[in-house]
Amino acid sequence: MPEFNEHLTKMNHCLACGKDLDGAMNVDDTRGPQEGDVSICIYCGTLSVFTKDIDLRPMTFEEEYEVMSGPSGKRMRFLQDRIQAMRHARGS
Repeated sequence: MPEFNEHLTKMNHCLACGKDLDGAMNVDDTRGPQEGDVSICIYCGTLSVFTKDIDLRPMTFEEEYEVMSGPSGKRMRFLQDRIQAMRHARGS
């Protein structure tokens, strides 16, 4: 079973839904987010990328294609589907 490691980050906001984001979680890795790491909003499922300063920037089409067609793609799609299901269950 994967181990999830939580890390506090500086305050960010989802670029799509505007919700406050002040943490990151990764699987099987103890380091915090680094430049180029992908972020998925826990509220809406939008993918973003961490900058050098651990801000969030929009993911380019090329980056999204690379991530979604690579080894992490199935996991990302699964997480996005689960987030959407939780939103619909809450009625938001």
